[in-house]
Amino acid sequence: MPSSIPADCSRAVDAELMSFMATVPDNSTITFAAGGCYGIDTGIEINDRTGLILEGNGAEFRALTMGGSSRRTFKMQGDRGLVLRNMTVRGSLNCADAISTCSWPAQPTNLEWQHAYSFENSHDSTLDNVKAFDVWGDFVEVHHDERLCGCDPMFGKPSTNISVLNSQFARAGRMGIAITNVDGFLLQNSSIGEVNMAAIDMELDWAGATGRNVRILNNTFGRHRFAMFANVGQGENESDVLIDGNRSTADTVTCQPIVSANVPRPGLQRTNFTITNNVFRSYGEFVNLNGITGAVIKNNTATHIVGGGCGEGAVVLVDSHNITVTDNAFRDHNVAVVSRGDLNSGVVDERNTL
Repeated sequence: MPSSIPADCSRAVDAELMSFMATVPDNSTITFAAGGCYGIDTGIEINDRTGLILEGNGAEFRALTMGGSSRRTFKMQGDRGLVLRNMTVRGSLNCADAISTCSWPAQPTNLEWQHAYSFENSHDSTLDNVKAFDVWGDFVEVHHDERLCGCDPMFGKPSTNISVLNSQFARAGRMGIAITNVDGFLLQNSSIGEVNMAAIDMELDWAGATGRNVRILNNTFGRHRFAMFANVGQGENESDVLIDGNRSTADTVTCQPIVSANVPRPGLQRTNFTITNNVFRSYGEFVNLNGITGAVIKNNTATHIVGGGCGEGAVVLVDSHNITVTDNAFRDHNVAVVSRGDLNSGVVDERNTL
């Protein structure tokens, strides 16, 4: 990064950063000033690039203004093979407590789409050892390319093979991680806390979007208002979710389950959920599945916070099939599995302790 671009947050340098980056050929490394601070106003767009590595070198990208409704500090559209590493994004959220002070929806409401890192029809790209703090929107969004209209044949194509590794996120006015159109997503060895809504939200906006091959591995979760992993929305192409080796470092805030997967209408089924080797505490259920075929819930430790006044049991099933719940420690839950309604089938409930 040329020294003519100040790295002391004395002014916004978004445009200068993008102008310089446009001169750098694909498959190159851009290195920022060690421990520098780059002022942000409208955000940095990286469009249709291949193989760029952004070596943050410990630099911070700090919002100097409240910003517009859809500011992404890093907005990546149509890219392939990007790596962003060793950097921090600090947004303009100015609440002392993202959950209790910033009431839902994020206030002011027109800032809830201000994200730190946004992948939009990006492929084979990685965040490694990054941080994000104080954003009105989400820490990370994974989406389709918003530059395309519905008439374009590429409209709605998912991002693919996006990884978020060894990273730290705290204080978000909306979601922690928002998965709205992706085939292949990995969150691993990272921490997420102080999230005003769901820590991870796989919520597809329309039936044709994709939410598939999602892995949530070995992460720690602080406070979040809603579920740790929420799967709702309109998507009909959702399957193959693995949630393994995660743990909580703080109690939940509401009665929401730790994992909540609910189809939008009767008859629709989502498939292949594996929830194993996790350690969580919650006021409500550990897992709530509605319209899921094929799930394994095994070797988890889930503690029910007594006195919260909510939670039917550790696992609640509605219209779900071929569900195996075995070898879990469900501490202070009154029952391991609750089968609500008469549409569930193929449920195995064995060797669970209360």
